[in-house]
Amino acid sequence: MYKVIILLIAVLTLAACGGSTDESPEVTIDVQATIDAGITKDLKEKPEATAAPIPTPTATATPEPTSTPITFSPTGSVTFDSVLFAPVELAEIISNPSDQFIIDSDGLTKVSRASPFIGGNEPSAHAGAHLNFSTESTPYLVNIYAPADGTISNIQNCYDLGNGNDKYGMVLAFATHEGSKVSLSLSLEPFGGYLCQDDKDYYKQYIFVVKGQSVKKGDVIAKLYKPDAKSDSTHIHFHVSSKLSGGFHCPNIFTPSINNDFKNVSGGKTLCYKPAEGEDLTGL
Repeated sequence: MYKVIILLIAVLTLAACGGSTDESPEVTIDVQATIDAGITKDLKEKPEATAAPIPTPTATATPEPTSTPITFSPTGSVTFDSVLFAPVELAEIISNPSDQFIIDSDGLTKVSRASPFIGGNEPSAHAGAHLNFSTESTPYLVNIYAPADGTISNIQNCYDLGNGNDKYGMVLAFATHEGSKVSLSLSLEPFGGYLCQDDKDYYKQYIFVVKGQSVKKGDVIAKLYKPDAKSDSTHIHFHVSSKLSGGFHCPNIFTPSINNDFKNVSGGKTLCYKPAEGEDLTGL
């Protein structure tokens, strides 16, 4: 376009200055045609504007939420959220004793002998009841049950008994009394020599709970390992503990039927034998 304008200025300047002669041929310029031609040429020289393509949004699928399956490992680890159980008053346990013993009927058939919690005033006092298990040709396991709803307040993975043997166990907090926690202590003593001194995790394969885990009555919380030993020294020691009256109590939180089963393997003695003051839970 600017070339057309310069050409017009030159022609007009020439005319004004009398630059034409009689000998020069007359030049006739169609100004409008020239302008139109120049505009057309100018438009042709310029490339047509191309509209930028509108990008098509790519749909992104929202991933489905994944859930971790609730699993339970006998190695002592859990991947689920435990449900917390509010502890009950001890009086309720005494009024409604548990019909779930720490072993089942199959375990009872393997009990060779038993001894009760013997009161502190007795010469042979022992602050815990025992269940001893018979020897078989091969090692075996005995299921250990939670006799009440509660929370695992402590785990013992490996403990040296100081007599050439070691043990494992756990504590189940199941009630309160006068603001004090009441717990059942379970000491599982294979008496197969030192089994966890070189491998502190040896007994974890037999422990099915962890500290702080809530359990329900009837849950299998562990297994007692009965090695291929020559005697029936393998046993479970169990007692009730609290901060009251010296801390140790008879584990008499079971129904009369269970107490009778215990008497059948203990020579007729009840779970709570000649307790001293404060040792019998029913007297608290």
